[in-house]
Amino acid sequence: PLAYVYFKISSLEEKETDITKQSALALTGQRVNYLTDKIMRLLKAGQNLKKIPEDAKQSVFLYDILEQIEAEAKTMFPTKTIKFENKIIGDLYLWGVPDLLEAAMRILIENAVKYNDDSPTVEIIAVHDNECIVIEVVDDGIGIYTHQLKHLFKPYYTSDTKHGTGIGLFYAKRIIRAHGGGISAKSVPGKGSTFTIKFPAK
Repeated sequence: PLAYVYFKISSLEEKETDITKQSALALTGQRVNYLTDKIMRLLKAGQNLKKIPEDAKQSVFLYDILEQIEAEAKTMFPTKTIKFENKIIGDLYLWGVPDLLEAAMRILIENAVKYNDDSPTVEIIAVHDNECIVIEVVDDGIGIYTHQLKHLFKPYYTSDTKHGTGIGLFYAKRIIRAHGGGISAKSVPGKGSTFTIKFPAK
């Protein structure tokens, strides 16, 4: 689909005579290429998610990941007034595959915004606790019922039959476990949810 989008954008750029619009189309084409490259890297990195080998890992600054995701979330949900509160204690670095770590965090953060009202508050708390990096993604959204929590990370399970695929949280858990970490969730219906991730520190 992205190849088709890029082709259409390139065609429009060639026909456009307005310099401002032409520049905007060129920039959009560059973003599509960037996304295509990212998807290819994700597919390659995700071929074996049982365990990420140590030589495939690198140090990733957590704040850089969050900054990218939060900026793009505001573009994805233009009708929502999103408030992000980052409470990161110290300069925290994750040890893993950057694209996969970003994908896992993106799933949690976008869900926190998606399953919420028009003015969501999403709080990201991160600390270095003994041998682990502990990250909490806390929202004030619609919440999850107790009977749904035990199925939450199973493939194709979703309580959102209209927009959900049931893949996101399952994929996030696989990424986190492949990095030697763990993920859990707790929630109060109507008040919000908290997802807690633990990554082993380098």
